[in-house]
Amino acid sequence: MAWIPSPLFSGDLHDTATRLAAHLAQGTRSFATKAPPSEGTQGWAQMRELGWQGVWIAEADGGFGGSFADLASIIEALGRHAVVTPLIARAGVVPAVLAPFAAQPKVRALLEEHAAGSISICPVLSSSRELPGSSNAQATPQVGADGRLSGQLRGIDLSEPASHLLFAIQNTRGDDQLVMVEALPLLARARHYSSNDGRRCADIDVSDFALPESAVISDGESVRQALTAGLSAGALLSCAEAVGAAAGLVSLTIDYLNTRVQFGVALSTFQALRHRLVEMYVAYENAFGMTRHLVLVHDANPQSLKEILTAKLYMNQVSRQVGETAIQLHGGMGMTTETLAARMAVRAISGAFDWGDSAQCLDWLAAHTMAEAA
Repeated sequence: MAWIPSPLFSGDLHDTATRLAAHLAQGTRSFATKAPPSEGTQGWAQMRELGWQGVWIAEADGGFGGSFADLASIIEALGRHAVVTPLIARAGVVPAVLAPFAAQPKVRALLEEHAAGSISICPVLSSSRELPGSSNAQATPQVGADGRLSGQLRGIDLSEPASHLLFAIQNTRGDDQLVMVEALPLLARARHYSSNDGRRCADIDVSDFALPESAVISDGESVRQALTAGLSAGALLSCAEAVGAAAGLVSLTIDYLNTRVQFGVALSTFQALRHRLVEMYVAYENAFGMTRHLVLVHDANPQSLKEILTAKLYMNQVSRQVGETAIQLHGGMGMTTETLAARMAVRAISGAFDWGDSAQCLDWLAAHTMAEAA
Protein backbone atom coordinates (compact mmCIF):
# COMPACT_ATOMS: atom_id res chain seq x y z
CA MET A 1 0.00 0.00 0.00
CA ALA A 2 1.43 3.37 -1.01
CA TRP A 3 2.09 6.00 1.63
CA ILE A 4 1.07 9.57 0.74
CA PRO A 5 2.77 12.16 2.99
CA SER A 6 0.87 15.23 4.15
CA PRO A 7 2.20 18.60 2.94
CA LEU A 8 3.75 21.05 5.36
CA PHE A 9 1.19 23.61 4.21
CA SER A 10 -1.65 22.57 1.92
CA GLY A 11 -3.19 24.91 -0.64
CA ASP A 12 -3.17 25.96 -4.27
CA LEU A 13 0.50 26.93 -4.25
CA HIS A 14 1.55 23.53 -2.97
CA ASP A 15 -0.70 21.72 -5.45
CA THR A 16 0.61 23.75 -8.39
CA ALA A 17 4.22 23.23 -7.31
CA THR A 18 3.63 19.50 -6.86
CA ARG A 19 2.24 19.11 -10.39
CA LEU A 20 5.06 21.09 -11.94
CA ALA A 21 7.72 19.27 -9.89
CA ALA A 22 6.30 15.86 -10.84
CA HIS A 23 6.46 16.85 -14.51
CA LEU A 24 10.03 18.14 -14.26
CA ALA A 25 11.16 15.04 -12.33
CA GLN A 26 10.34 12.83 -15.32
CA GLY A 27 13.51 14.01 -17.02
CA THR A 28 17.06 13.44 -15.79
CA ARG A 29 19.70 16.02 -15.04
CA SER A 30 23.27 15.71 -16.20
CA PHE A 31 25.81 15.68 -13.38
CA ALA A 32 28.73 16.44 -15.67
CA THR A 33 28.00 19.71 -17.44
CA LYS A 34 29.87 22.80 -16.34
CA ALA A 35 28.64 25.22 -18.96
CA PRO A 36 26.43 28.04 -17.68
CA PRO A 37 22.91 28.19 -19.12
CA SER A 38 22.48 30.68 -21.93
CA GLU A 39 18.73 30.60 -21.35
CA GLY A 40 16.62 29.42 -18.44
CA THR A 41 15.12 25.97 -18.45
CA GLN A 42 11.46 25.58 -19.28
CA GLY A 43 10.69 24.77 -15.65
CA TRP A 44 12.40 27.94 -14.41
CA ALA A 45 10.58 30.01 -17.01
CA GLN A 46 7.29 28.64 -15.72
CA MET A 47 8.25 29.43 -12.12
CA ARG A 48 9.01 33.03 -13.05
CA GLU A 49 5.78 33.33 -15.02
CA LEU A 50 3.88 32.01 -12.02
CA GLY A 51 5.43 34.82 -10.00
CA TRP A 52 7.20 32.58 -7.50
CA GLN A 53 10.13 34.99 -7.22
CA GLY A 54 7.69 37.53 -5.78
CA VAL A 55 5.59 35.33 -3.49
CA TRP A 56 7.28 36.64 -0.33
CA ILE A 57 7.74 40.24 -1.54
CA ALA A 58 5.28 42.69 0.02
CA GLU A 59 2.52 44.11 -2.17
CA ALA A 60 3.79 47.62 -1.43
CA ASP A 61 7.10 46.61 -3.00
CA GLY A 62 5.54 45.14 -6.12
CA GLY A 63 5.23 41.55 -4.93
CA PHE A 64 2.31 39.27 -4.15
CA GLY A 65 2.35 39.72 -0.39
CA GLY A 66 2.33 36.03 0.42
CA SER A 67 3.45 34.58 3.73
CA PHE A 68 6.67 32.76 4.47
CA ALA A 69 4.57 29.59 4.74
CA ASP A 70 3.35 30.13 1.16
CA LEU A 71 6.91 30.15 -0.10
CA ALA A 72 7.86 27.19 2.10
CA SER A 73 4.98 25.16 0.64
CA ILE A 74 6.45 25.64 -2.85
CA ILE A 75 9.97 24.76 -1.73
CA GLU A 76 8.78 21.61 0.03
CA ALA A 77 6.88 20.43 -3.06
CA LEU A 78 9.96 20.88 -5.24
CA GLY A 79 12.05 19.04 -2.66
CA ARG A 80 9.77 15.98 -2.87
CA HIS A 81 10.82 15.50 -6.49
CA ALA A 82 14.47 16.59 -6.29
CA VAL A 83 13.88 19.57 -8.56
CA VAL A 84 17.09 21.62 -8.44
CA THR A 85 16.46 25.35 -8.74
CA PRO A 86 17.87 28.53 -7.16
CA LEU A 87 14.39 29.40 -5.83
CA ILE A 88 15.41 29.47 -2.14
CA ALA A 89 18.06 32.07 -2.89
CA ARG A 90 16.06 34.20 -5.29
CA ALA A 91 12.57 33.99 -3.78
CA GLY A 92 13.58 33.79 -0.12
CA VAL A 93 17.01 35.28 0.52
CA VAL A 94 16.69 38.23 -1.89
CA PRO A 95 13.44 39.60 -0.35
CA ALA A 96 14.80 39.09 3.18
CA VAL A 97 17.95 41.07 2.40
CA LEU A 98 16.37 43.86 0.33
CA ALA A 99 13.14 44.42 2.31
CA PRO A 100 14.79 46.82 4.83
CA PHE A 101 15.93 49.03 1.95
CA ALA A 102 12.71 48.96 -0.12
CA ALA A 103 12.11 52.65 0.64
CA GLN A 104 14.88 53.45 -1.83
CA PRO A 105 13.29 53.98 -5.27
CA LYS A 106 15.96 51.95 -7.07
CA VAL A 107 15.55 49.01 -4.70
CA ARG A 108 11.75 49.07 -4.95
CA ALA A 109 11.96 49.18 -8.75
CA LEU A 110 14.27 46.17 -8.79
CA LEU A 111 12.02 44.25 -6.39
CA GLU A 112 9.03 44.93 -8.65
CA GLU A 113 10.88 43.63 -11.71
CA HIS A 114 12.17 40.65 -9.73
CA ALA A 115 8.64 39.79 -8.57
CA ALA A 116 7.31 40.11 -12.11
CA GLY A 117 10.04 37.77 -13.38
CA SER A 118 11.50 40.25 -15.86
CA ILE A 119 14.83 40.10 -13.99
CA SER A 120 16.35 37.56 -11.61
CA ILE A 121 18.60 38.73 -8.76
CA CYS A 122 21.16 36.16 -7.61
CA PRO A 123 22.44 36.63 -4.03
CA VAL A 124 26.07 35.75 -3.39
CA LEU A 125 25.81 35.64 0.38
CA SER A 126 27.80 32.68 1.56
CA SER A 127 26.94 31.10 4.88
CA SER A 128 30.68 30.78 5.50
CA ARG A 129 30.90 34.56 5.61
CA GLU A 130 28.00 34.96 8.02
CA LEU A 131 29.15 32.04 10.18
CA PRO A 132 32.85 32.92 10.50
CA GLY A 133 33.55 30.22 13.06
CA SER A 134 33.85 27.69 10.25
CA SER A 135 37.21 26.75 8.82
CA ASN A 136 35.64 27.31 5.39
CA ALA A 137 35.22 31.04 5.99
CA GLN A 138 36.06 33.12 2.95
CA ALA A 139 37.36 36.64 2.60
CA THR A 140 34.93 39.43 1.73
CA PRO A 141 35.76 41.44 -1.42
CA GLN A 142 37.28 44.82 -0.64
CA VAL A 143 36.81 48.14 -2.40
CA GLY A 144 39.79 50.46 -2.63
CA ALA A 145 39.99 54.23 -2.57
CA ASP A 146 39.92 54.19 -6.38
CA GLY A 147 36.53 52.45 -6.36
CA ARG A 148 37.91 49.15 -7.66
CA LEU A 149 37.26 45.80 -6.06
CA SER A 150 39.70 43.11 -5.02
CA GLY A 151 38.88 39.53 -4.08
CA GLN A 152 36.56 36.79 -5.23
CA LEU A 153 32.90 35.78 -5.19
CA ARG A 154 32.58 32.03 -4.70
CA GLY A 155 29.87 29.45 -5.05
CA ILE A 156 27.46 31.48 -7.17
CA ASP A 157 24.45 29.35 -8.12
CA LEU A 158 23.94 29.90 -11.84
CA SER A 159 21.72 26.88 -12.44
CA GLU A 160 19.40 29.44 -13.99
CA PRO A 161 20.39 32.77 -15.60
CA ALA A 162 20.81 35.81 -13.36
CA SER A 163 20.49 39.44 -14.42
CA HIS A 164 21.97 40.96 -11.24
CA LEU A 165 24.33 39.87 -8.48
CA LEU A 166 23.69 40.92 -4.87
CA PHE A 167 26.65 40.67 -2.50
CA ALA A 168 28.48 42.27 0.41
CA ILE A 169 31.87 44.00 0.35
CA GLN A 170 34.00 45.99 2.77
CA ASN A 171 34.91 49.62 2.20
CA THR A 172 38.21 51.29 3.03
CA ARG A 173 37.10 51.78 6.66
CA GLY A 174 36.31 48.07 7.06
CA ASP A 175 32.53 48.63 7.15
CA ASP A 176 30.14 46.26 5.40
CA GLN A 177 28.45 47.50 2.25
CA LEU A 178 25.61 45.84 0.35
CA VAL A 179 25.92 46.21 -3.41
CA MET A 180 24.04 45.03 -6.49
CA VAL A 181 25.50 45.05 -9.99
CA GLU A 182 24.46 43.76 -13.38
CA ALA A 183 25.69 40.20 -13.77
CA LEU A 184 26.84 40.27 -17.38
CA PRO A 185 30.09 42.26 -16.95
CA LEU A 186 31.21 39.98 -14.09
CA LEU A 187 30.17 36.70 -15.68
CA ALA A 188 32.86 37.18 -18.33
CA ARG A 189 35.37 36.60 -15.51
CA ALA A 190 33.65 33.48 -14.14
CA ARG A 191 35.10 29.99 -13.72
CA HIS A 192 32.23 27.53 -14.04
CA TYR A 193 31.85 24.10 -12.47
CA SER A 194 29.10 21.64 -11.54
CA SER A 195 28.06 20.51 -8.08
CA ASN A 196 27.28 16.95 -6.97
CA ASP A 197 23.55 17.50 -7.32
CA GLY A 198 23.72 18.93 -10.82
CA ARG A 199 23.76 22.66 -10.08
CA ARG A 200 25.92 24.85 -12.26
CA CYS A 201 28.01 27.18 -10.14
CA ALA A 202 30.74 29.76 -10.65
CA ASP A 203 33.57 31.56 -8.91
CA ILE A 204 34.32 35.09 -10.08
CA ASP A 205 37.53 37.06 -9.62
CA VAL A 206 36.29 40.63 -9.08
CA SER A 207 39.77 42.13 -8.77
CA ASP A 208 40.17 45.42 -10.62
CA PHE A 209 36.42 45.64 -11.27
CA ALA A 210 35.25 49.26 -11.17
CA LEU A 211 32.27 49.37 -8.82
CA PRO A 212 29.66 51.95 -9.92
CA GLU A 213 28.64 54.37 -7.18
CA SER A 214 24.99 53.57 -7.88
CA ALA A 215 25.64 49.92 -7.00
CA VAL A 216 25.88 50.59 -3.26
CA ILE A 217 22.56 50.00 -1.48
CA SER A 218 23.58 50.58 2.13
CA ASP A 219 26.42 50.21 4.61
CA GLY A 220 27.01 49.78 8.32
CA GLU A 221 25.02 47.79 10.87
CA SER A 222 21.89 47.71 8.70
CA VAL A 223 23.79 45.57 6.20
CA ARG A 224 24.82 43.11 8.90
CA GLN A 225 21.20 42.77 10.03
CA ALA A 226 19.99 42.30 6.45
CA LEU A 227 22.58 39.60 5.79
CA THR A 228 21.55 37.78 8.97
CA ALA A 229 17.92 37.93 7.85
CA GLY A 230 18.92 36.50 4.47
CA LEU A 231 20.86 33.65 6.06
CA SER A 232 17.93 32.89 8.41
CA ALA A 233 15.48 32.74 5.50
CA GLY A 234 17.81 30.54 3.46
CA ALA A 235 18.45 28.13 6.32
CA LEU A 236 14.76 27.79 7.23
CA LEU A 237 13.66 27.28 3.63
CA SER A 238 16.43 24.72 3.27
CA CYS A 239 14.81 22.87 6.19
CA ALA A 240 11.48 22.93 4.33
CA GLU A 241 13.16 21.52 1.22
CA ALA A 242 14.77 18.80 3.34
CA VAL A 243 11.36 17.84 4.77
CA GLY A 244 10.06 17.47 1.22
CA ALA A 245 13.07 15.36 0.21
CA ALA A 246 12.65 13.13 3.28
CA ALA A 247 8.94 12.65 2.50
CA GLY A 248 9.74 11.72 -1.07
CA LEU A 249 12.48 9.26 -0.05
CA VAL A 250 10.31 7.54 2.55
CA SER A 251 7.48 7.18 0.03
CA LEU A 252 9.77 5.82 -2.71
CA THR A 253 11.42 3.40 -0.29
CA ILE A 254 8.06 2.02 0.89
CA ASP A 255 7.00 1.45 -2.72
CA TYR A 256 10.33 -0.23 -3.53
CA LEU A 257 10.24 -2.61 -0.55
CA ASN A 258 6.62 -3.54 -1.29
CA THR A 259 7.25 -4.37 -4.94
CA ARG A 260 10.79 -5.77 -4.98
CA VAL A 261 10.90 -9.55 -4.49
CA GLN A 262 13.83 -11.56 -3.15
CA PHE A 263 13.84 -15.28 -2.28
CA GLY A 264 10.23 -15.39 -3.42
CA VAL A 265 8.92 -12.78 -0.97
CA ALA A 266 8.67 -8.99 -0.92
CA LEU A 267 11.54 -7.12 0.69
CA SER A 268 9.02 -5.48 3.00
CA THR A 269 8.71 -8.77 4.89
CA PHE A 270 12.33 -8.61 6.12
CA GLN A 271 12.31 -7.27 9.67
CA ALA A 272 15.75 -5.64 9.49
CA LEU A 273 14.72 -3.61 6.44
CA ARG A 274 11.45 -2.60 8.10
CA HIS A 275 13.38 -1.33 11.15
CA ARG A 276 15.57 0.86 8.92
CA LEU A 277 12.48 2.22 7.18
CA VAL A 278 10.84 3.05 10.51
CA GLU A 279 13.95 4.98 11.52
CA MET A 280 13.63 7.02 8.32
CA TYR A 281 9.96 7.68 9.01
CA VAL A 282 10.51 8.76 12.63
CA ALA A 283 13.26 11.17 11.55
CA TYR A 284 10.93 12.61 8.90
CA GLU A 285 8.07 13.11 11.37
CA ASN A 286 10.33 14.90 13.86
CA ALA A 287 11.68 17.16 11.12
CA PHE A 288 8.17 17.84 9.81
CA GLY A 289 6.82 19.06 13.17
CA MET A 290 9.86 21.17 14.00
CA THR A 291 10.01 22.88 10.59
CA ARG A 292 6.27 23.53 10.42
CA HIS A 293 6.33 25.30 13.79
CA LEU A 294 9.30 27.52 12.89
CA VAL A 295 7.82 28.48 9.52
CA LEU A 296 4.39 29.29 10.93
CA VAL A 297 5.74 31.76 13.47
CA HIS A 298 8.37 33.29 11.18
CA ASP A 299 6.17 35.98 9.58
CA ALA A 300 4.64 37.29 12.81
CA ASN A 301 7.73 36.82 14.96
CA PRO A 302 10.89 36.01 13.01
CA GLN A 303 12.90 33.45 14.91
CA SER A 304 16.42 34.20 16.06
CA LEU A 305 19.33 32.89 14.04
CA LYS A 306 20.20 30.66 17.00
CA GLU A 307 16.85 28.85 16.86
CA ILE A 308 16.99 28.45 13.09
CA LEU A 309 20.57 27.17 13.05
CA THR A 310 19.69 24.68 15.79
CA ALA A 311 16.92 23.38 13.55
CA LYS A 312 19.23 23.41 10.52
CA LEU A 313 21.83 21.39 12.42
CA TYR A 314 19.23 18.71 13.16
CA MET A 315 17.91 18.79 9.59
CA ASN A 316 21.43 18.26 8.23
CA GLN A 317 21.62 15.05 10.24
CA VAL A 318 18.16 13.94 9.13
CA SER A 319 18.96 14.60 5.46
CA ARG A 320 22.12 12.53 5.61
CA GLN A 321 20.43 9.71 7.55
CA VAL A 322 17.40 9.49 5.27
CA GLY A 323 19.43 9.88 2.07
CA GLU A 324 22.01 7.23 2.95
CA THR A 325 19.40 4.79 4.28
CA ALA A 326 17.29 5.15 1.13
CA ILE A 327 20.33 4.37 -1.02
CA GLN A 328 21.07 1.25 1.01
CA LEU A 329 17.48 -0.02 0.96
CA HIS A 330 17.32 0.53 -2.81
CA GLY A 331 20.36 -1.67 -3.41
CA GLY A 332 23.34 0.45 -2.38
CA MET A 333 26.03 0.69 -5.03
CA GLY A 334 23.73 -1.04 -7.50
CA MET A 335 21.66 2.13 -7.90
CA THR A 336 22.01 4.37 -10.93
CA THR A 337 21.84 8.15 -11.01
CA GLU A 338 18.97 7.95 -13.51
CA THR A 339 16.55 6.82 -10.80
CA LEU A 340 14.51 9.43 -8.96
CA ALA A 341 15.46 7.92 -5.58
CA ALA A 342 19.18 8.32 -6.33
CA ARG A 343 18.80 11.92 -7.48
CA MET A 344 16.63 12.71 -4.47
CA ALA A 345 19.17 11.18 -2.07
CA VAL A 346 22.01 13.15 -3.65
CA ARG A 347 20.00 16.37 -3.41
CA ALA A 348 19.04 15.67 0.23
CA ILE A 349 22.65 15.06 1.25
CA SER A 350 23.94 18.04 -0.77
CA GLY A 351 21.25 20.29 0.72
CA ALA A 352 22.77 19.70 4.15
CA PHE A 353 25.67 21.90 3.03
CA ASP A 354 23.47 24.81 1.91
CA TRP A 355 22.93 27.85 4.13
CA GLY A 356 24.91 26.44 7.03
CA ASP A 357 26.54 23.01 7.13
CA SER A 358 26.89 21.07 10.38
CA ALA A 359 30.37 22.37 11.19
CA GLN A 360 29.33 25.99 10.61
CA CYS A 361 26.18 25.63 12.71
CA LEU A 362 28.05 23.95 15.57
CA ASP A 363 30.85 26.52 15.59
CA TRP A 364 28.44 29.45 15.54
CA LEU A 365 26.14 27.99 18.19
CA ALA A 366 29.05 27.10 20.48
CA ALA A 367 30.59 30.57 20.18
CA HIS A 368 27.31 32.37 20.86
CA THR A 369 26.31 30.06 23.71
CA MET A 370 29.65 30.75 25.42
CA ALA A 371 29.22 34.47 24.81
CA GLU A 372 25.75 34.41 26.38
CA ALA A 373 27.03 32.44 29.37
CA ALA A 374 29.83 34.95 29.89
